[in-house]
Amino acid sequence: MKSIKTIIRNKTTKVDGTAPIYFQYSYDREKRTLLKTGKYIEPAFWSEEKQKVKPSHPAEEQINDFLKSQKLKLEKIIDDALMLKQDPTINFVIEKYKTEVLLNAPKVNGFYDILDQYVETAKSRISKGIISDYGTLKQYLQDFEEFNKTKVSFATITKASTYDDFLNYLKTQVKNQRGGKGLKVNSVGKHAKNLKAFLNNCIRREIIPHTDLRFMKKLSEKAFRSILMKQNWNVYINSTSARNRKKKLSATSSLLVQKPDCVFPITLAYLKTTLKRILSASALSKRRTW
Repeated sequence: MKSIKTIIRNKTTKVDGTAPIYFQYSYDREKRTLLKTGKYIEPAFWSEEKQKVKPSHPAEEQINDFLKSQKLKLEKIIDDALMLKQDPTINFVIEKYKTEVLLNAPKVNGFYDILDQYVETAKSRISKGIISDYGTLKQYLQDFEEFNKTKVSFATITKASTYDDFLNYLKTQVKNQRGGKGLKVNSVGKHAKNLKAFLNNCIRREIIPHTDLRFMKKLSEKAFRSILMKQNWNVYINSTSARNRKKKLSATSSLLVQKPDCVFPITLAYLKTTLKRILSASALSKRRTW
């Protein structure tokens, strides 16, 4: 008896941990084939028993509706063949599925094409200022591609490593209005917020698979302080003595305190407290007091 099941293949997961969803068409007990749906899901969100996405998934309704629609089209191919007394063999169904289902599915354009479409459709409901911000964001992403030698796509920008590199580029390389390099905290946060809003829209519209974007957290001065500390560890950890560490740290801290509009605002007391904890772990620091 001909049958169709909706399954996932755990053995062929992508680097982001999602597995492809297939329709398994069984011609008989021995002959069967897998038909791609183009959708991916984390295995933890898949119900093998119900052959559908679990309610706990953020895009559960959209994905299940899509799968239901595609499965109905596949079932119609088989039913129509049987009504016409045609044999719905494996090859017959594969060919029909490709031409009548997959080829009629919405085409996905490139990253920047979809970004342009998103901005164009949003013009009637968002301000001209935000429209301009998205144009600037697009330019920054293209400049980042050239600077970092990394092609920006949905696959790359939704990776935490690429996203972090992009933010670091905004904070350290983009020319600012003062003639220097590096945008202020608020400017970086604005572009990060707009980028995340665009990606979430693409997920809701099923242009890209559901992706966990929780790593795209709201920027804060505390986060920038953490980044500053990591970037400056080598300045004083690699110093020849604790005295030099303290001297270099104080010089760096004083500079930052004197410039409150610096990209990485931080207090001298904060740096001293943190350094004290590090030095206390070494034998050298035991002989010194603050």
